[in-house]
Amino acid sequence: MSFDLDLPFLYGCSFDFISNPSVIQRLYSKEYMFPRNPSYATYESDENSRRLFAVTSSSGESSDRASLISDENVLILCKLLTSFLLLTFIKIPLFDKWYFSMDKPYLFFENQDPSVSPNYSFIFDFERNFDIHLNIQWMNKHYHYVFYYIGLYLLVIFGVQAFMKNRSRFEVRKLLAAWNILLATFSILGMSRTLPELVHVLTKFGFAYSVCNPSYMFEKVTAFWGWMFCYSKIPELFDTLFIVLRKQPLIFLHWYHHITVLLFTWYANIYQVAAGRWYVAMNYFVHSWMYTYFALKSLRIKTPRIFALIITFLQILQMIFGFYITYFSYVTIHKGEPCNQKTNIAISGLLMYGSYFVLFARFFYYSYLSPPNKAKKSV
Repeated sequence: MSFDLDLPFLYGCSFDFISNPSVIQRLYSKEYMFPRNPSYATYESDENSRRLFAVTSSSGESSDRASLISDENVLILCKLLTSFLLLTFIKIPLFDKWYFSMDKPYLFFENQDPSVSPNYSFIFDFERNFDIHLNIQWMNKHYHYVFYYIGLYLLVIFGVQAFMKNRSRFEVRKLLAAWNILLATFSILGMSRTLPELVHVLTKFGFAYSVCNPSYMFEKVTAFWGWMFCYSKIPELFDTLFIVLRKQPLIFLHWYHHITVLLFTWYANIYQVAAGRWYVAMNYFVHSWMYTYFALKSLRIKTPRIFALIITFLQILQMIFGFYITYFSYVTIHKGEPCNQKTNIAISGLLMYGSYFVLFARFFYYSYLSPPNKAKKSV
């Protein structure tokens, strides 16, 4: 495969140009697509060529860079010789640290070296045909929908809870069993498709790579299940409806978790946060056990009490790992090292995982360790 000698390197300067992509088209004849994410742009080459992605940093880091930015705040397209770029990729392990005199970007190809992705024994057609860019564009355009979903969610669950106050509980056990089986199956499939990629990356490229490089977002299988994970947070809201219809206690942890994870997941997904490979794989893994347990309970199949204890313990571990992974990415970007993460997303993640840890630990204590009367009153 050969590359056009005009293959551009995207110089990291101010991102206000994103609002006016036509300027780029006037400067360069190739077709570009600029999603809402200001951290990377996409070079669309010929049909038989690979696509180049570059993760760049913001402007103003040096006077030399600032002098190159025009009055229109246009991105400077620095053209590198293809031979140099290809030589760089051959010599240095893909996605390792890239230190250039002008910037510290991550460069990577969408159609990656086979060593970057795990060898799946089979790929479904819906995975192979998944359009990553179409979903990025849709999410960028319709992100505000998440606030409508949350508003409707709160209105419905607390409205139904008030409606059910003086009424008999609904018998929806069979429907609940079907629902839990569906979510358990979905989570198991998601785990089986995302966990191998995480393990592969950890063993071949290391922990820092797994937290800071979003290569999983551009691998067909993991990209599909990453986006399905994001979208699945909407139907998962129906979990709460079953609680209020059956007149079970609706604790703060439950609805707070549903709201915050939906907000965080959608926001992080827009920016292709690299740590998302951890968030997704961990969540699929824990939900595989959790919804399987719920399905067995709704089918009135007896399960040992320790099963519920283990699931809650796994949830607490998930919060600890999630907090550490987010903290690691936060520290990395503030060291000035390449990492596909945003400060506001990292801070939100730290607050989210920290609050989850406190709430789940409290739930664990009152459910499994404290005296029954005290537990019933507190939980």
